[in-house]
Amino acid sequence: MAVSGFFNHYDDPDEFWDDEPLVPSRATTESRRPVPARNPSVRAPLVAPTQTASGVGSSFVTMEIDRGLLPDRIEFARNWNSYFGPHEVGAELMAAYRAAITRWLERSYAGDRWPSPRELSTTAVPDHRTRLILLLGTTTWDEYSRLASSMIGGGHFEARSGADRAGGHAVVVTADRRYLESVVVDSRWAAMVRADEITAAVLRCCARIRSARPDFTAPDCYPQYSIAAPEHELELHRNALLLNRVVS
Repeated sequence: MAVSGFFNHYDDPDEFWDDEPLVPSRATTESRRPVPARNPSVRAPLVAPTQTASGVGSSFVTMEIDRGLLPDRIEFARNWNSYFGPHEVGAELMAAYRAAITRWLERSYAGDRWPSPRELSTTAVPDHRTRLILLLGTTTWDEYSRLASSMIGGGHFEARSGADRAGGHAVVVTADRRYLESVVVDSRWAAMVRADEITAAVLRCCARIRSARPDFTAPDCYPQYSIAAPEHELELHRNALLLNRVVS
């Protein structure tokens, strides 16, 4: 049985690197010149565009994203609350987010070459060299395993804003390591506040998620022209950590 993905030979041989490259929609690729063929196992983005009456996204909310694919600017149209109700704020924000993802992919794939995963998102699975160096910095088998798993798994991050006396929250934002997953805005709260207050609360939640995500930045400990040294050292390091775990 064929299995797609990127093999993870640093941790569990049954696991695969699951961060396949983001790819643009069919409409994006057809609107520009041909690009080199890609592996047929590459799948489309997990976040698909949402169609509204005016096209992709929201007609009343615009959003910009950072290189971690999290919102860093949100703007509501004037009189937005005349067009959709407080209970629809979260859905409009997510529609705006999908549109922002679509624009980012269109810009990223507009050149002559396919961007690398790390060029598309700073939260993508690190490149081979970075994985090696980060894993070499671990000191126990448990730390090694946690780090290896965090590079592969999507993770789950949640941030809440504005707790009330009943224990509810004005805004709840969830994300995995790659994408924003949901924005829930309490309709009672949204009906009483201004758009800039909603924007501030959502962006605060996104900032907390941004800081909670793992940072896969490695020091440049090895020469760029050779990968053999860290590969060999990692094999020895992994065996030593596993042996220490067994005998301790």
